[in-house]
This record gives sequence, C-alpha cells and structure tokens, in this order.
Amino acid sequence: MNNDETGVVKSDYARNIELFDIKNLTPENIEYMVQVVREYFRAKFPVQPELVDDVLRHMNIVSDEEFRRAFVESGKNVNDVETRYGFYDKKNNVGYINKDKHRTSGEIFVTIFHESLHAVSISAGAGFRGDFVSSFGADETERKEAMERGLVAFIEGTTHYITLNCVIGDMGFDGTDNMLRYKAERTVMSQIWDAFPAEALYKAYFVTPIEGIRRHFDMTVAPEESRKELAEDSSRTNGQFVDFLIHIGAATGQINELLESGREDEGAFMKIHNDIMHAVGYFLVYERQMTGKPFTDEEKETLGEYLKPYLGKLS
Repeated sequence: MNNDETGVVKSDYARNIELFDIKNLTPENIEYMVQVVREYFRAKFPVQPELVDDVLRHMNIVSDEEFRRAFVESGKNVNDVETRYGFYDKKNNVGYINKDKHRTSGEIFVTIFHESLHAVSISAGAGFRGDFVSSFGADETERKEAMERGLVAFIEGTTHYITLNCVIGDMGFDGTDNMLRYKAERTVMSQIWDAFPAEALYKAYFVTPIEGIRRHFDMTVAPEESRKELAEDSSRTNGQFVDFLIHIGAATGQINELLESGREDEGAFMKIHNDIMHAVGYFLVYERQMTGKPFTDEEKETLGEYLKPYLGKLS
C-alpha cells in the first residue's frame, strides 16, 4: 500500500490496474482485474469461494456491438441498452462489460466489481437478485409499478454503494464521473445503510433471501399485537415492505428530477434527506424494542440524526 499526493491510501491493486492501457487491454490485464475481484470478495464478503470462482469465470469485456447483441439475446428491454456499462445474464451465468463505454481501466474494474456483486448475490439466492414478488389486485397496477421502480433503486443503489465504498474508499482507485453512477439511488441507499453495521448489509446482500428481508421488515414495524400472526405464517404480509420500496422509488425519482434540472434546491434535498433519516430511525427504534436490546450511549450519539424524532421512546 502507498499514499498518493492527495494522502489517500492507494492499494497496489489500484496502482497496477490504473496503468493498464484502456485501448489495448490484454487478456492478462483482464484476468488480473478478475483475480483481484476474486481475492477481494473472498476476503471481505460472506460468500462461498467456489461461488465467486464460478461467477467470475464468465466475465466478458466486449465491444459496444457485441454488448448490444448479448443484451437483446438475454431478453432484457432493448430501450435500456443506451445507458448500460455492463450487465449480468443470469440465465447463462455470463457478465458482459461494454468496453466502449469506459474511458479508463479503473472504470472497467468498477463495472466488473458491480456486475460481480449482482452475480454472486443472484447465484447465492440472496435478497438482491430482483425476484421479489408481491400480490397485487387488478386495480393496483400503478402501485405494482411503483414498487418495482423502488426495488430497482434499492438493488442498484445498494450494489453501487458497496462498489464505490470498496473500490474507491478501500482500494483507493481514483474516482471519475463514469464511476459515480446511480447518484440518486446511492444518495437514498447510503442514508439507509450508513445506519447499519457493514455485517448487516453484507448479510442482507449475500445471504438472506429477499422474503427473509421482507418478513423481518414487516415484523419490525408491525403493531405488537399483529407480530405473532406474522411470525406464525411466513406467507402473511402487512404490506409494509412494499410501502418501503414505493417510498424508495419516489425519493429516488425526486432526487433525479432535482439533479437533472440543475437546480440547487437545498430545501428540497433536505426534506428528502430528513424523510429518509426519520423512516430509518423509526425502523431502528422498533427493531430494538422488538428484540429487547437497548441502544448504547455510543449508538445514540452515532445514530443521533436518525433517532432524534424518537428519543422520547428511548428513555
């Protein structure tokens, strides 16, 4: 490990990869990047090594033309292909990275890392695989679509939140605009996940099926008198997790509108920020009440912004 002129600790991995020529990437360069991801995943995340090896055996760096063809053949919506840097085809267990969308080898590494997170979570059957389904009536089309938008924001925002924390924050890669994608989604999800230990995030991402996440959320924020019914019947839902996803989608949309408009509306950003923080605080307070584990003084200080509206409940 070495320090660059900004004082940021830069790993040897980052130094080596950033020297690769983006216009002339060799098979050895690509294999090196994949091997770095393998080693990092094994050391950092609660994943089976053989699962990581299997997923990263099929990570392809391709031209824009090849990427578009693979995207269409995978059955994905062709209208989404314009903005895609990479995608994971879970049907064939192949990751595709569009090399023509990237300007540096560091940017390609970020995309490999991001798509590998998707691939490992999907292969492990964990929560961030995008297969969450909730029953809706025929007259609830708008609500279903809103939930699905929220689920996409939840998954992509969390995936890129982990990616940038690891690649830029831990390994020390130089950040570029192309790396800082999913800004609205990350803004929302960072405010949520910053309230939890990394172990809780990684357990949700790599280990817990999404129905497990849904049940835990529904149980936590349910009135005490209805928790027993929810606990006894795993198929029951009070719709709280669906509402949570809908709110995530709405907050992401509002932030996107502000970003795209170019307006510096600090009041609007702060309202969205406070809404998210207070919602997370509500969950934290009721989770602790449900488990009977009180907040420590240190936790109250660390989570003060989340807990402020609910301090009366903690006394």
